[in-house]
Amino acid sequence: MLRQSLVVLLAVSVLSGGVIFWKYWNLAETPYEALSKGQYARAVELLDEPALKGSVKAQVMLGNLHYTGLGVEQSYAEAAHWYEQAGMQGNAGAQYNRALIYNQSGEDEKDLIAATAWFLLADAGGNPHAEIFLRSLSGSLNPNMIQQAHRLQEKLSRQIGGADS
Repeated sequence: MLRQSLVVLLAVSVLSGGVIFWKYWNLAETPYEALSKGQYARAVELLDEPALKGSVKAQVMLGNLHYTGLGVEQSYAEAAHWYEQAGMQGNAGAQYNRALIYNQSGEDEKDLIAATAWFLLADAGGNPHAEIFLRSLSGSLNPNMIQQAHRLQEKLSRQIGGADS
């Protein structure tokens, strides 16, 4: 029996002469294979379960797909969700991406404070690009906002470390 995830078979019958054409589509078995074949919707399918089970790599990849709109309808909110999930497990790249989304929305002080806090997390985690954004945000923040961002970053750090779950 052919595995459903490997081959999809389509038969098209042409009435003139009763000729049947068969076309095979090889569906990817791994998210990486799906991405390399441009099967973005398939990659989303394959990433969903591992992401829900806590796989940081799957969460970051799903965040990227939602951010770019590849294989799914583009949704910054959904991307932010997956980046935050991975970021709360200590992934500095996801923390940086979460900060970028807060920074891009930048609708109010809370967004700038949250962006700064997530950039601080990413910087502490070794993301080399976070410091650049921290410097660019510093002119937009008053001392009270900076203090709030540091408090939020400390709270998130404790949660990541498991002390404040």
